[in-house]
Amino acid sequence: MSNLRLPSIVGIVILLGFVANGQGSLTQTTQPPSAKAAETKSAVAQPTLEQILDKYVRAIGGKAAVQAPTSRVMKGAITVPAIDAKGTIEIYAKAPNKELTEVSSSVIGTSRTGFNGTVAWAEENGEVKELAVFPRREADFYLPIKLRELFPKIELRGKEKISNAEAWRLEAPRGGNPKRWYFDAQTGLLLRTEVRNAEGKLIRSEDYEDYRAIDGIRIPFTLRGTDENEIEFIIKFSEVRHNVPIDDAKFEKPAPKSSGGHLQ
Repeated sequence: MSNLRLPSIVGIVILLGFVANGQGSLTQTTQPPSAKAAETKSAVAQPTLEQILDKYVRAIGGKAAVQAPTSRVMKGAITVPAIDAKGTIEIYAKAPNKELTEVSSSVIGTSRTGFNGTVAWAEENGEVKELAVFPRREADFYLPIKLRELFPKIELRGKEKISNAEAWRLEAPRGGNPKRWYFDAQTGLLLRTEVRNAEGKLIRSEDYEDYRAIDGIRIPFTLRGTDENEIEFIIKFSEVRHNVPIDDAKFEKPAPKSSGGHLQ
């Protein structure tokens, strides 16, 4: 999950009490009390980056609750509406940074994507390959409480509308493909993540809905997103369990399957 990335704040310099008079000089003006009050309220309303991240951690249950588990298993259904594909999805995660995602569908086949903390790999319909590009930092089991540490260049980029909610947008460079996080300005919960290319084109997005408390941690049970091919997918989890024993071998890259032939 991503499960579910700043200079800290962009400085704003406000010139108060003066406007250009058309002659290149400055003329003093007086603002009505209501305008001054609105400016003061706006300045106070914008939180710092640290306040946004702290509010997010509190919203999902607090630092102690996030740190309590050492493993997580999530199971549910995945749908790809464009091709009427339905299947199952299982996600296994283990501290500090091991991940495995398994998808099975009669339409799109079976696939597994794993990371053992060092090597990332993918298996699709029996064919295994090592992944040269993998978002290693996002595999950190305690990502929600380590965003500032894992993405030291993360920045607050202002407020935007996400569906019907006002959200603070955070952004980090992320190797040329900037990552964005949108946090609900009211609740503090993560509403959306995006990955864009250097030109700003959307590459991947995920919206997080239906948060439910599991062992004191609020987890989104519905994910709606688009992948690199602009294909929409919907994931609805039906089961989330913590501290499930998971053998480390489960995250290792599978050995190549023998063809059954003989070497000459």
